[in-house]
Amino acid sequence: MPEGVRLVSRLSAIAWGLLIVGLWYLQVVRGDYYARLSLRNFVRIVPVPAVRGDILDRKFRVLATSAQAFDLAVNPQARDKEKAFALIAKWMGITKEEVKRRYRRNYVAPFLPVIVARDLPKRLAFRFAEIRLLYPQITIQVRPKRIYPYGPMTAHILGYVRGLDRERLQELKDYGYRRGDRVGYMGVEEYYDAYLRGRPGWIKMAVDKLGRPVKVLEERDPVKGESLVLSIDLDLQFIAFSHLKGKVGTVIFADPFSGEVLSMVSWPSYDDNVFVSDASTAGRVEVLTNPLSPMLNRAISGVYPPGSTFKIVVALAGLDSGVITPKTTFFCPGYMELGGVRFGCTHAHGRENVVSALGHSCNVYFYNLGLKLGSDGLFLYGGRFGLGRETGIDLPGEKRGLLPSKEWKRRRYRQPWYDGDTLNFSIGQGYILATPIQMLRVVSAVANGGWLVKPFLGKYSGKVRINSPEKRDLMLDKENLDVVRLGLESAITLPDGTARMLFYPDFRVAGKTGTAQSVPGKPAHGWFVGYFPADAPRYAVAVLLEYGKSSYYACQLLREIIDDMRSRGL
Repeated sequence: MPEGVRLVSRLSAIAWGLLIVGLWYLQVVRGDYYARLSLRNFVRIVPVPAVRGDILDRKFRVLATSAQAFDLAVNPQARDKEKAFALIAKWMGITKEEVKRRYRRNYVAPFLPVIVARDLPKRLAFRFAEIRLLYPQITIQVRPKRIYPYGPMTAHILGYVRGLDRERLQELKDYGYRRGDRVGYMGVEEYYDAYLRGRPGWIKMAVDKLGRPVKVLEERDPVKGESLVLSIDLDLQFIAFSHLKGKVGTVIFADPFSGEVLSMVSWPSYDDNVFVSDASTAGRVEVLTNPLSPMLNRAISGVYPPGSTFKIVVALAGLDSGVITPKTTFFCPGYMELGGVRFGCTHAHGRENVVSALGHSCNVYFYNLGLKLGSDGLFLYGGRFGLGRETGIDLPGEKRGLLPSKEWKRRRYRQPWYDGDTLNFSIGQGYILATPIQMLRVVSAVANGGWLVKPFLGKYSGKVRINSPEKRDLMLDKENLDVVRLGLESAITLPDGTARMLFYPDFRVAGKTGTAQSVPGKPAHGWFVGYFPADAPRYAVAVLLEYGKSSYYACQLLREIIDDMRSRGL
């Protein structure tokens, strides 16, 4: 046999051998893999969204629920879609080119209807449904849509629901979330999303080689999410919101013993419904571009110098450490001189003890006490009361504030700590920053007998308790607490007390005012933190008016709220 023929014969044998080995590898070794791949090409799974669980107040009144929404879609397999595009454009008052642009943008697969308009008014949705026989290209899809009956009044507590963005999808994809899922953003909608979202269903269908549905193979019904019961009292929420509206700030009420938040309002606010509907683009833009930041929950994310409300901590620090006794006095001529600089007080109070100093909010008394405690003592007791860290409330976005120390200043500014820093620190000024929820926690500890409670909103998911009161004993002497309580009452009972406006002949309020300097050129922030009734505390309260000029206006606001509460039997 010629050499060339033998070479061709060998090459042919090698080729056949490789072919046989390849077929064996594909059919035997990789057979299961390609079978599964073929099945995936043959089967399509269409998700069916679950109805989200309702959110209720403590008396089971609805704060968030779901209703039917109507979306307009075009069947990608239908003929003469141009005719359908023209009719949709005419009835919706948009151009045909816009309808086609939406179709191209939202197209996913040949077996899925393409949504070209969401949240159709019910009348228009029914009108399109009525011409289904004449226009089989058009279909109306029904889906659950989130509804917030009280809008701005509860927006900072609830948050809102919308489709997953790319960033959130990357965070949640390992937890079963998929593209197109609607999830909670902000508020308890985000924090308790896993409870509320339910279990999506699906329809498994067979499709042909062009991706067209042939038959339904299997279905799983969606399961509605669990209802969430909050600690919020809707009546109190309404009262606080009504009186705060139009101002800039926050009002929080809580049970001082359990930490249950009974009301939390922040103004300016926003309507969370505009983030649910795709038809509310203008409303979203207005909210997002508002320079007053209506989406900021000032109760947990606003950080401010606490001003004289911090004197509660300083007074307890002095008594607990033994630096002062209830009989210790300091003389107030209206100022203190240190290093040639005058640190002022509101008045020349004369000789003050800790009770009258709290009632008059005497800076000079607390300057002297602060110097005795030193910055380390102020830092230590501030930390014991939870300042400088999150309270752990069940809301996303909580800020930790700032509790300064010598080491912090050295790292931050590369400067030593001065006695002047201590004077400012002792009256809640200088570097210290706190959130209103932190200061509410501080005054709650005085009201409840020395326990640092963790504030919370979520009580039950379905019938399961999801939060129970958490508290830490501050190990404070009862007699010292009684002294500070007397000082907080004196702010109201003394004729010249800083919160005299809150005096009632038949009803006792206790608390501490604060007027905290803000940025240069801006008015001061106005604070009040306290509790009532003073002899049997039922409510702890924090009021913060951002750039509110003084604590006078914070007290005035609280007076209006308490009067309204009493008139309604709350």
